[in-house]
Amino acid sequence: MRITTDIHQQIKKRMVKMKNYIIDRFEGNLAVSETADKEFVNIPKYKLPLGVKVGDCLIQDDNDIFTIDLEKTENSLAMFPKKQ
Repeated sequence: MRITTDIHQQIKKRMVKMKNYIIDRFEGNLAVSETADKEFVNIPKYKLPLGVKVGDCLIQDDNDIFTIDLEKTENSLAMFPKKQ
């Protein structure tokens, strides 16, 4: 059981370091993204995964790598459908 506890603690530490963003819009070569603190930051497009789009939820790990959080994106789109 001790090993399992150690693994859970390591995972928690890594998750604390991760940052979350939602892409609000694109302006030129930047993705204007909102943080959990309701602040806006500009992320260069070249750092983002291919196919990223407005409304996608991103995770930035401690190595400065961005990935799309598909589960959060789907939940977000379900709660706030796009206006037509």
